[in-house]
Amino acid sequence: MLQRVSELRSELPLPHADPLLKGEVELAREKLWTLYRAAYYGYLGDVERWEATLRRIVPELRENPYFRWFVTEAR
Repeated sequence: MLQRVSELRSELPLPHADPLLKGEVELAREKLWTLYRAAYYGYLGDVERWEATLRRIVPELRENPYFRWFVTEAR
């Protein structure tokens, strides 16, 4: 399932955007992708990978409403 979603990813549709904006969008995109991977590991019951993946992004996303909805008690 996650592999299929990964195959659907494409380049950012920002051909004329400022390089700084492109970098910020790509960083946000990678954080979201990391969150999805963590969710997938949780779905599989792979607690070790779920926790390790979340630890990589939790400090940066604690104030993000989508993240809080997705992972209510992440530490």
